[in-house]
Amino acid sequence: MAKNSALLKRPSAIAYDQQTAKIILADKTGEVHSFPWPLSPSEQEHYNRINTLSKDPVTRPEDERFMGTFLLGHSSSVVAVSLLSSRLGRFLVTVDRDEHVRISVFPETYIIHAMGLGHTAFVSAVVSVREGIISGGGDKRIIQWDVDGNNKAEYTCENGSCVRWIRKWKDEIVVVCDGYLQILLNFAEQRSSIVEILQLDGLRPVQKIEMDTPVLDVAFLDDTMYISLDAKQGQWVKEYTHTGKEWKIIESNQWEITKREETSVEMYWLEKMRKRIGQGDEE
Repeated sequence: MAKNSALLKRPSAIAYDQQTAKIILADKTGEVHSFPWPLSPSEQEHYNRINTLSKDPVTRPEDERFMGTFLLGHSSSVVAVSLLSSRLGRFLVTVDRDEHVRISVFPETYIIHAMGLGHTAFVSAVVSVREGIISGGGDKRIIQWDVDGNNKAEYTCENGSCVRWIRKWKDEIVVVCDGYLQILLNFAEQRSSIVEILQLDGLRPVQKIEMDTPVLDVAFLDDTMYISLDAKQGQWVKEYTHTGKEWKIIESNQWEITKREETSVEMYWLEKMRKRIGQGDEE
């Protein structure tokens, strides 16, 4: 059984790079490290040996038990990370509480390729698309950036207090505003054809799915979308199928619970990312 590396700080975002077999992990202090996974037999044997050296907590990166490799640092908490492959190369995208979208060369992450500057509140979500990224945050704005950090298009959510998640499915992105609703946005990706680039019309809403229960997240399996809800009883997961034009609910496949036990897990923590709570979206 493979053991896990100890962490120096509380983690805040994670991604996995299959090409290099590395876990990319950000923490609350703004540092980002990579960890090998899975471990080779020699690495696992080495880790099993050094892990028995001490029972004390790991507090220094020089500790042999810490398997992380430092990639980059922000001056504030990193909230989300994403890996981007483009015609210009590979990049690691990190977003933080200070409204920054950083695009770093990967794995030479000490090289900052570009910065996306435009959000007016913390950035809480980011997803990579062809030749660019899409981010969202506490200003309720969804911004599409190219690889060089240029604002190509944007959309503002009407409901909710901030963007919770952004998920990509084919030529659509699904935006979850914190605890309120789903907004589906059509996203025409850039392709090699000049005609396709000219047809890029930015972010535009194509469907809105409103719930009477707060939405936690969404996931996809082929043409099925699963929406998880913060339900104390009744439906806690709803299934939708794509008809080719829009998402339709699958009425026969509703997952229900009779009663949910109270939990201390904090589900709506993003509002605490605001620098001055109670003063609206302006920072």
